[in-house]
Amino acid sequence: MEFREQDFKYVIQNFSNVYIGARCTYEEAAEHMDMPSRLKTAIYRMVYGGEITREETIASHLLRLAKKDMGYLFYSQLKLQVKVLSIEKVTDKKGVEKEAACEKIYSIEQFVEDEQLKEQAQKDKVIVQEIFFKKLHLTGLSV
Repeated sequence: MEFREQDFKYVIQNFSNVYIGARCTYEEAAEHMDMPSRLKTAIYRMVYGGEITREETIASHLLRLAKKDMGYLFYSQLKLQVKVLSIEKVTDKKGVEKEAACEKIYSIEQFVEDEQLKEQAQKDKVIVQEIFFKKLHLTGLSV
């Protein structure tokens, strides 16, 4: 399976959730018209605080995130969920082996603690697809 770079660059809101594509740079995400203003402010504080750069993608930041980082505190306040896509070989009922995309959702705590997942993502066996959180948690974010 092949993915284009634009496949995971988006910011979408529905009634209760905010979804952000993990291939977006922080600058693209912050400048997107659907990005909540409270989240924009938090991103700019992380940029000017020196933890991230504007050109860094959300996926690359998540892969290097540690529990002591300010970004981890920020994402854990949002109770962030990370959707990960992996391509696995699956055998059907007839015994034919083919590739299938499997999605898994991790909490930010699970994602940061799972070193094996991070290694697979760096080897391009796993793709960090999107992050999402509830808007209710955004109201509790101290900016």
